[in-house]
Amino acid sequence: MKDGAARSPLIAAAAAALIAFTVYVLTLAPTVSGEDSGEFITAAWSAGIPHPPSYPLYVDIGHLFTWLPLGDVAWRVNLMSAFFGAAAIGALSLLSFRFTGSAAVAFSAPLAFAFSREFWEQAVIAEVYTLNAFLLCLCVLLLWQWRASAKAGWLYAFAAVYGLSLANHPTMAVLGPVFAVAVLGLEPVSVGRWRRYGACAAIAGAIALALYGQIYFRSLANPPVDWGNPETVANWWRVVQREQYAFMVTEHPRSWARLGQQLRDTAHDWGAQWGWLLGALCVAGHAVLFRRHRFWCVFFWALALVASFSALAMQNPSPDKEWRWVMSVFGIPLYLVTSLGFSGVLQWIESWSGRRAVAGVAGVMVALLLAGRHWEANDKSDYYWVEDFAGNVLRQLPEEAIFIPESDHESFPLFYYQHVKGMRPGVSVGRKYGHLETGILPGMRERFAAYGAFPRRRYEPEMIAWVVAHAGCPVFTTKPVKIEDFVPWHFVQCGLLYEAVPLGATPAQQAWPKYVWRNGIDGDARGDYTAELIQYQVCLAHAREAFTRGDTEAGLSYVSRAMAAYGEDPRTLNQAAILCAEHGLKGAAEDYFVRALELEPRNATVAKNLARLRARGT
Repeated sequence: MKDGAARSPLIAAAAAALIAFTVYVLTLAPTVSGEDSGEFITAAWSAGIPHPPSYPLYVDIGHLFTWLPLGDVAWRVNLMSAFFGAAAIGALSLLSFRFTGSAAVAFSAPLAFAFSREFWEQAVIAEVYTLNAFLLCLCVLLLWQWRASAKAGWLYAFAAVYGLSLANHPTMAVLGPVFAVAVLGLEPVSVGRWRRYGACAAIAGAIALALYGQIYFRSLANPPVDWGNPETVANWWRVVQREQYAFMVTEHPRSWARLGQQLRDTAHDWGAQWGWLLGALCVAGHAVLFRRHRFWCVFFWALALVASFSALAMQNPSPDKEWRWVMSVFGIPLYLVTSLGFSGVLQWIESWSGRRAVAGVAGVMVALLLAGRHWEANDKSDYYWVEDFAGNVLRQLPEEAIFIPESDHESFPLFYYQHVKGMRPGVSVGRKYGHLETGILPGMRERFAAYGAFPRRRYEPEMIAWVVAHAGCPVFTTKPVKIEDFVPWHFVQCGLLYEAVPLGATPAQQAWPKYVWRNGIDGDARGDYTAELIQYQVCLAHAREAFTRGDTEAGLSYVSRAMAAYGEDPRTLNQAAILCAEHGLKGAAEDYFVRALELEPRNATVAKNLARLRARGT
């Protein structure tokens, strides 16, 4: 009987994890997707170095998943997210059992987190967040076991897992003080405990340092993804401390109004996970858990709030759609802790009506989440937007061309296509690591050494003009760059791309017939940010072509379609306004600028552009 009781939480955890894993596999992306997917997949396949701080644990485990004899490489790395997403649900189930002592509750409650919108989305693409959630839950489980058993071995195990987690995502470093305070609060004061704490710090530090140290040796092998080239101590330290992203802390001005908008956006994203009713029930459920486990409830909320709001404080995001998308993943710890409150709700129901009532309520909850918008939004089983975008671009580019993409979603999938799939390996990508490469051509690094390791955007026209003048091969970009002030060349539109040609010349090829869109360019993007961005780019490219040939009506129609695909936000409205202004459509341009300022009245860039437009006169 005792053995059966001991096995019941493990069975509940395994069952909850299996249900989650089944749904994740059914909705798994078959290939490369948005976010950092293309970069992470290629880094895992080649044991490379993705963007700072390089995520060495994720890459190591991902490399093992690339050996699976199933699907293609991208699907295998996507499967890793599903696996650790399910593992996180299993660990959360065990935590739920610790709170409630009920296997029925422990089986049912974690499914609220499993099918929350953001976590489910991360469980079907190649990203680091499901592994991070699993390690976070495992750290708490080990601390709980240490507190229950008073055996130091569990504390050392916690230290080892925490060291691993530091090599997966920087969020865990921010949580270090919270864990330290918890450990101090769980054990009586004694001289001996400080020796244990020193040993734990040494264990965690040694594991993290060993994992980060290996990126030096990986870089020596010159993998296709070699961010920061950490082959020197200085470069290694720049990567580990994320020096390239230091500008984010001070990039935007801070104000109470801006903070208020950020908190409203965070609350909106929180409500989108399950709907406000279920979310409110989860919060209320924490009151039930708090009565028996005050320390652990406070500890969990401290973890959630520090993890989620430290990211908000450090990155100070703008209210535009791109930033909202970037920041949405940082709410996952908050959603995880919120969902634990569902354990309290189900425990209360069980105490009044028994296990059948628990099963009924949990079944309704899961049915609502699966049958609602979440399945439609997170079903990536037929997602080909990003792969088609990358394939279309590479098919258009001649062999040995130089291509300078504008953003990560344009460059990251090229890693996968070129290096894993072997398509157009001779094409040189001029922006692989978030900034214009200074090693595109021999002599370029020395010529522009004064602009630093991460050249500012204002220097790019001069640098790209130099590349065009010295390349001896076709040069393409994904946005028109004004280089006429430096060389007698200009960029002319060719489909989605822009080709550098001598002044007065036009591109020789027709690009649009070469493009293939398996999802249909007007298809339902299902709320996926990258898919909507691709639709926006395609429509805006058609609009520019229509304006160039003098078809104003068609051009304005395509601009409207672009805005409908992506949705209106200050950045895209500003771009649409600039496009209209460039082609003499002052009324349309002013309308788009005004709408952008209505959404973000303090946007200095839009305000300046509108003032310039009005100063021109008619």
